[in-house]
Amino acid sequence: MVGVEGLCSNARRGEFVTEEGVVEAGQAKSFSFIVIPVEIQDYVITIYMFSAYGLHDNANQNQIDTVRLIMPDNVIQITAKCEVNLIGINLGPVASAVIEGLNIGEFLPIPSGDGETTMMYTATNVYIYQYLKAIDKDTAYIEMKAIQNIEDGYSREVNNFRTPDGAFKTFSTTPANSWLTSFVLRVLCKAKEDITVDRRVICEGMAWLSNIQQADGSFGFTYRTYQGANFMV
Repeated sequence: MVGVEGLCSNARRGEFVTEEGVVEAGQAKSFSFIVIPVEIQDYVITIYMFSAYGLHDNANQNQIDTVRLIMPDNVIQITAKCEVNLIGINLGPVASAVIEGLNIGEFLPIPSGDGETTMMYTATNVYIYQYLKAIDKDTAYIEMKAIQNIEDGYSREVNNFRTPDGAFKTFSTTPANSWLTSFVLRVLCKAKEDITVDRRVICEGMAWLSNIQQADGSFGFTYRTYQGANFMV
């Protein structure tokens, strides 16, 4: 953290006070800096982050990057600095930009197509609507359209692509698909926060998956997927 005039801290104006720590993959860590304002006013507090290492620990799924600032030989001493912005998830900034500039209703697709496409469109409605609610950006129109699409997608999936034993399939003529079944259950577990989902649909789907679980705990593919790369929602 950079010291600021009028703000008591461990750093004088223009000087730096540092805190070191390791942030594990998928985790968060807090760093504390004590500041005491001398006067009631706005203060600009600048905090810099840097990593001293440039390693990729693939075994532990850690990414450690080096921030190197190469300056000319004749640079004025103590003037070199580097700013780094970290974004942990892309959904927030992207959705915010969309909300500010465009009609978000255009991004709520009507579920249609085969079993995979129907659920992908349903999932899009579920996650966009729940994100908008979380940031208080949902409107009556968005709520109406999203809920309608989610209900339609749920009904279409269950009535057209659900097998008698609780699994789901891509087409009416193809066998049950373990990948699609798990994706449908994941989406419906989120969707039931906003619409009524028959508990039997989820329970029977889970039972079907349990029955095909292998000795090592994995779930093998029971049939090919056509939109596998797009299931990462």
